[in-house]
Amino acid sequence: MGKVSVCRRKEEDKEGRAQLFVVVYINREKVRLSTGIKVSVKEWDAVGCRVKGRGSDDSNLIIEQMKAKVNNIQVKARLRDERLTKESFKRYWECPTEFDSFLDYMVHYYNKVMRSKEENTLRTYRTMMRVLRKFAPGLTFREIDYDFGMRLLAHLRKGGRKESTAFKNLAVFKVFVEAAKRDGYIERTTFDHIRIRKVPAEVVYLDEDEFRRLISLYEGGCEGLTAEQRYVLGFWLFMAYTSPHVGDAMAVTLSQLRHGELRYQRKKTRKDVVVPLSRRALRLVEDYRRGREEGRLFDLLPSCPKINKHLKNIAKVAGITKTLTCKTARHTFATMFYRHVHDPFALKELLGHSDLKDTLVYTHIMDEQKREGVMAFDMI
Repeated sequence: MGKVSVCRRKEEDKEGRAQLFVVVYINREKVRLSTGIKVSVKEWDAVGCRVKGRGSDDSNLIIEQMKAKVNNIQVKARLRDERLTKESFKRYWECPTEFDSFLDYMVHYYNKVMRSKEENTLRTYRTMMRVLRKFAPGLTFREIDYDFGMRLLAHLRKGGRKESTAFKNLAVFKVFVEAAKRDGYIERTTFDHIRIRKVPAEVVYLDEDEFRRLISLYEGGCEGLTAEQRYVLGFWLFMAYTSPHVGDAMAVTLSQLRHGELRYQRKKTRKDVVVPLSRRALRLVEDYRRGREEGRLFDLLPSCPKINKHLKNIAKVAGITKTLTCKTARHTFATMFYRHVHDPFALKELLGHSDLKDTLVYTHIMDEQKREGVMAFDMI
């Protein structure tokens, strides 16, 4: 364990006072910690490493507390069998919070980023925290390695979960691991050797007949639906007419709806998106505006779980057997747009994608067009 000492700098200010530092050697590297205390030569006992004179008690208390903190960091590292480096020591010194488990860190990170992330992202974070709370609540930073990652993946696959869901959750866990690395809690780990396989997600969208059923249900007075379900149906149709992700759609304000267009910045990619509004979209906007000139367009939406519950009931009333979710609306927009326009670059801009690869998830339409194109030769 590195010996802790206190020294006075040689450089003095105009009043002949100089800074005091607590000094410790970590693996033969010198670490100097400022005490924030300045003393003259007469006020400093270099042998006893103490401040002398009037008001010295408070200064000496600060010095002793700092020395005790240094020793505490070294003892905890030794008990964890962790080899301290200059960088890791500084991180332990500067971080005001010490985490007893990786789960504690995950909660800390969640609270730190919750205002800058959209709700869907935060929901995946909460899901992963619940999983870890059951699977390995006492997981430490040092236990995060390749073997743990494979055990976690096996656990995520249990209960007949889809392969895409298991890898998506593992990718979320990796987000926390990377954050811990940036914060200095993890230096190197064999967990990095795990490849997060991107399993193509199933694209659920409505065909034109199913879409018409929902439009007719809304425009025909929503028979069989409660007032709140009608409100949610209108919200879903808005997303299907204009393409935004659910988090962006919830945040749409009336000021973003001008001159027959929806203008917003997608939270996930930070891209500016401009979507021309169809006549149906414009009528729907007027329904929800209710004479207002400012505020959110959808100011009376229930919670996300309740929205999903309502969508299930709406699908049942409309006779739709597919799983109706907010994402289905976005997929329906993309599918119909590409089928009628055949321009992936225009679709990329409307969806706010930063990479064309994300847009090409709608290749199911291209496959249909290939088949139609080949069949054309039968008509010659």
